[in-house]
Amino acid sequence: MKARIEDRVVYSPHPNIEIPVCSFYTLAKQLLQKNPDKLALVDERLSLTRRELLAHLERYAVGFRRHGVMPGDRVCVHVTNSVENLVAMYSCVLAGATILMAKASLTEYELRYQLEDSDSTHVLTDVQFTEKVAKACSSLKLKGLFSMGPAANFVSVTDFSALDERDFRESPVVDPKTTVMAVSYTSGSTGLPKGAEITHYNFVGCFYTCREHLPWSENDVEFCVNPITHMSGLVATLMPALNGATCAVASSTMTQLEVIEAIDKYKATTMLTFPSNLHNLVREMRRTGRHLPSMKHIVVAGTVLTEWLSDAARSTFENLRTLQNLYGLTEACILVTAQPKDADITTRGNDVGVPAVTVAFKVVDVVTREKLGPNQMGEICFEMRA
Repeated sequence: MKARIEDRVVYSPHPNIEIPVCSFYTLAKQLLQKNPDKLALVDERLSLTRRELLAHLERYAVGFRRHGVMPGDRVCVHVTNSVENLVAMYSCVLAGATILMAKASLTEYELRYQLEDSDSTHVLTDVQFTEKVAKACSSLKLKGLFSMGPAANFVSVTDFSALDERDFRESPVVDPKTTVMAVSYTSGSTGLPKGAEITHYNFVGCFYTCREHLPWSENDVEFCVNPITHMSGLVATLMPALNGATCAVASSTMTQLEVIEAIDKYKATTMLTFPSNLHNLVREMRRTGRHLPSMKHIVVAGTVLTEWLSDAARSTFENLRTLQNLYGLTEACILVTAQPKDADITTRGNDVGVPAVTVAFKVVDVVTREKLGPNQMGEICFEMRA
């Protein structure tokens, strides 16, 4: 597949797609009502069918509203990976709030920076982080603190799952294109991390775009070890589940041997990972002689996929059909370029494909802003309909 290039601007070769102008809840409800008894999310403690997932989202939203969360509020979510944490995070959106995704690895100082920078009104966190959160927001005037279990001076959300979803009332999203659903912070590679705003329409557009490019089907089990409060985790957890796949949620702090055991346990067929993690996983598989025959599709992003690693992955995963390389970033709500989701397994590691659906981009000189040609280094500028 070749991209069209005009006046040094590279255009997507893919046909345009229709992206509904709707809220996250409208999208989730419409999709989760299909095949409602199919398993959607699973971890070591909890499993939810598609019907149960929608009900839990609505129940937790009822609980947050009863404790003062309302449209316009901004809930900083500082949690580890689990099905319950994922449900609680997205239910804040159903309650009308914007979620601020703060990775569990943040220090007290880093967390305070994001709380102040985002003008957070509430915090949702794990019990193990309540002391850190309390110190980080000690002088901030927040409306409320929530924890995923009993903790002093925090409202526990553990009983929200027992509430009645029939009490849920949808919070209207008048303009999905301008209403911010989430804020995800960049890596801070060029300075302090910056909050990238994701509107409801951005999320919906990301779902429909990813569906065109990423290998998720109703027959797949997506293995998610990326932090759910990072853009990669946002894409690799709920979106596959909405598309009909089952998502196995695992801790982002697993050892590589534990990752191998978890993939084997859930018979995972696909995953989104970073080259460094894939490198460590391949080394551990070779050391232990494991082959993970269920894994068929691996999507890699975040940094360069070397030719060596590409070859090593192909030879180590015995049933691998797709090794897909893509380029994305937080500000783009993930995809900028991607290979086809049926990309040939022999594709070399440094190929990131062509512009994704609705995407066009150019490379410009960082000083003059003039458009550059092939093999010239500069700054990537992109635009996308979603």
